[in-house]
Amino acid sequence: ELNGVTCTNNSVSITRGLSAAAVAYRGISIQGGGTIDVIGNKVFSLTNSTAANTYTYIGIISIPQPATGVATYTINFINNCVTLMDDNLASGYIYGLFPASNATSPASTQNVYNNTVRLGGTGVVGAVGAYFACLPISSTVVGSTVNSYNNISSYERTANNATSFGIAYDLTSYPAAG
Repeated sequence: ELNGVTCTNNSVSITRGLSAAAVAYRGISIQGGGTIDVIGNKVFSLTNSTAANTYTYIGIISIPQPATGVATYTINFINNCVTLMDDNLASGYIYGLFPASNATSPASTQNVYNNTVRLGGTGVVGAVGAYFACLPISSTVVGSTVNSYNNISSYERTANNATSFGIAYDLTSYPAAG
């Protein structure tokens, strides 16, 4: 387990195919405890030219995880730029910047400040229930806090179907019942 992570001033682009067993592309992916700083990074292309690929794509994701001796968990997404304009035709979802939580995540504070996310490309009408979001902020853990200020989102994706969602900013910060 990591106690404190810093990821700053990186530039990421992935433009090649994955193996047949792979299911996802992540530009920057961090799981850890304590304070996670994701500052000043650029993710500008995540693409796969494989016909009819159904991979999922996330520019930057961070998920807090329990760490021994750590009482406070903070994720800072500050001054990052994510531009995903690739078609990635049959993708089930594409997220730009994703501060997230999962079943093992402790309560945390997520600070999302001064980021820019642009999401585009062309999808396939057949991708039923697809979900595309520039800034899907998700914190479902009781006691968590989300602070989001001065972010810019531009959603420009085309050719989705009636059950697809295209969202520039999605804050789903709600604790599970109980």
